[in-house]
Amino acid sequence: MQISKNGKNIGLSSQEGVSIEIIRNEENLAIEVSHDGKTERIERPGEFEIGGVEIVAKELGREVRTGYLNGVFFDIDSVKVIYIQNAADDVYEWVKTLPFVDLLVVSFSENLKDASNKIDPSKVILFGTELDDAGIKKMGVNEVTKAKQFKFKETDFDQTEDENTIAEVLSLN
Repeated sequence: MQISKNGKNIGLSSQEGVSIEIIRNEENLAIEVSHDGKTERIERPGEFEIGGVEIVAKELGREVRTGYLNGVFFDIDSVKVIYIQNAADDVYEWVKTLPFVDLLVVSFSENLKDASNKIDPSKVILFGTELDDAGIKKMGVNEVTKAKQFKFKETDFDQTEDENTIAEVLSLN
């Protein structure tokens, strides 16, 4: 699985040739999935399976407007990825219904440590936001790895027995 910055959007691609773009609008997400020469657009909450990729699109937050998306879960190449636009309280209730999360992708830095602790991913990717030195220290990490893309395989997320291990923080820039 590969994750990259695509302008102001996020791109995911699978080893099986499925391409996904998370299109970020101010209030709503749209998901475009390309596979076998076809493109499908997801703009509403629901559960989908396209080209072997499981997708769960959710509307989250206190001020939910029916049909708007601001959270999405992907199971792509056996890597569990969740993207959330904000750390609304119901995000954590939703995450409890998921098997686990390998990779948390966020577009916010406020309350990031709390979100990371509650969701407990192996890695956190910041997108569209930067942590300053104080924010890095507050997260409890020594550094943030920056790149234009990251490639992962399932074994990159092998869980350790140490409950005190914090997520590795990465930044798509």
